[in-house]
Amino acid sequence: MRSGSIQSCREAIYRDLQQCRRGTFKLFSGVEGDIFCRQAHPDFSPVGWHLGHIAYTEDLWLLQRCAGEKPVFPEYHRLFAADILPKQERVHLPTVAEVECYLDAVRKRVLNYLEIAPIDRQERLWRFIIQHESQHCETVAFVLQMQEEGRRRRKKEE
Repeated sequence: MRSGSIQSCREAIYRDLQQCRRGTFKLFSGVEGDIFCRQAHPDFSPVGWHLGHIAYTEDLWLLQRCAGEKPVFPEYHRLFAADILPKQERVHLPTVAEVECYLDAVRKRVLNYLEIAPIDRQERLWRFIIQHESQHCETVAFVLQMQEEGRRRRKKEE
């Protein structure tokens, strides 16, 4: 990759990261504590877990594995790693504000790393990170809809 195309790739990744995150925050606007932590169905994690997992994955792959940094919030590793807690145990989450703080802290460091990252060797991983967040947002949208339908059904039965 030539230096001009590396810079344009870096700029495109930056734009895509920001656009994806705006969509994530829009999806979570209005999501409060009980919805944030509730497991709507045994096959799905609480929506708040997905938000923390997005930050965890960026931290793990981009900051720890690629940049060689220490974890942003190591205490969240057990909670937000996909392969440790069963879904039913993912309901004990930090507050919405605390998870958003985690997400912001990771993203700031990720964007700093993006400025110096060897994009010519890592572009696929950066694209994976964007797709990973998008995929979790699709899952969250589905779970939020499931919760809303359940709420309507319960209200109708009253």
